[in-house]
Amino acid sequence: MPEAPETVLRHVLVRPVWHGQAYDDFVAKYTEKYGEAPISGYHAHAYDATNIIIAAIEKVAVKKDDGSLSIGRQALRDAMYAPRLQGVTGNLAW
Repeated sequence: MPEAPETVLRHVLVRPVWHGQAYDDFVAKYTEKYGEAPISGYHAHAYDATNIIIAAIEKVAVKKDDGSLSIGRQALRDAMYAPRLQGVTGNLAW
């Protein structure tokens, strides 16, 4: 393997570390269901993001007579950008 150029000193891989009861509960449920702990460093972010999207859809979706859902783009956008959610990564508000 060739040596790195002098300008490259080191490469550090960093990933978030979460603590708290909500996160511990999430990992326990995940491990119970899939038989192993989450392997991605950003699993908690993905979980919280998914819950934001689901909450926004539930808030603005309109069920039609035929059973289909109608989701207005602007209404969905507004709902997604105004959440107050206690996620596994902490209190999410913006």
